[in-house]
Amino acid sequence: MLIRPIVIALIAVSCARSEEDPGRVVTKLTEGVYSIEHSDPRRGSGSGNTTVIIGDRQVFVVDSCFVPSDARKDIEQIRRWTDKPVTFVLNTHFHNDHNYGNRVFQDAFPAVTIAAHIETKHDMDLVGPTSAERFDKSTVRFQRMLETGKTADGQQLDADDIQTVKTALTKRSAISAEMHSIRYQSATLTFEQGFTVDLGNREVRVMFLGRGNTSGDAIAYLPKEKIAVVGDLLVYPAPYFFDGYPSTLERIGATGC
Repeated sequence: MLIRPIVIALIAVSCARSEEDPGRVVTKLTEGVYSIEHSDPRRGSGSGNTTVIIGDRQVFVVDSCFVPSDARKDIEQIRRWTDKPVTFVLNTHFHNDHNYGNRVFQDAFPAVTIAAHIETKHDMDLVGPTSAERFDKSTVRFQRMLETGKTADGQQLDADDIQTVKTALTKRSAISAEMHSIRYQSATLTFEQGFTVDLGNREVRVMFLGRGNTSGDAIAYLPKEKIAVVGDLLVYPAPYFFDGYPSTLERIGATGC
C-alpha cells in the first residue's frame, strides 16, 4: 500500500510528470508554490515530498527529501523557476526521508538556514549521523531472502518474488552509495512554538501544534494562499502512527488552515 505525505490546499492545482523520471510529479499549487513528489523506489526507500515557496526576495523549501540525487534535481528545478536564493529549509520532522537532503541544499546555498523544532533536531542528531550504516543493515534481510529463497517467516518465494527482491537490492545499493557520499547536516536553527517569515509579498508561518507523527512535527502555513504543508501529520490514505503519537488533526483546523 502506497502512502504519500500531502499538502492541504483549497485551490485548483496542475500536475506534470517528468519524462526522464516518470515517478517524479511536480504540482503547481498556485503561482510560485510547488509540490514535488519524488520517485517511489518501493523496496529501495521512500521519500517525503518537497514543497517550494517562492517570494519576491527569497525561496522557502519544506523538507529536503531523502536521496541526494533527488535533492539535486529539486534544486535544478528551483533554479528553472527563479534566480532567487533558497534561504530557508524547514524539516517537518526527524525521519530522514524529510531531511537527508539538507547537505545538498547547504552546498548549493551556503547561507541557507535549516530550521526544525527543537525536539526534531534532537532526534535528527540521534539517528541522522548513522543513517547510512542503518540503511545498509536493513538491506541484509533482502540479501537473506535471496540466499534462502524464503521470507523471514519462512514463506517460499516464487519467481516474481525473487525478481522483486533482486530489483530492491539493486536500488538499495545505489541509494546506499549516495548516502555514504555526503555528510549528515543537522538543523542550524531551532524553535519551540514557531516563527513567521516574509519572503517578499508572501508570508510563511511555521508552527508547532503538538506531537503527532513524531514529538516535534512542524507545519508551514501560507495564510494568504490558504495552503498548509503538514509533512507526515496527514498522508494518503491514512496518517502514519507507526512510531508516533495519537494526535488530532483538529489542531491544524483550529489555526484557520
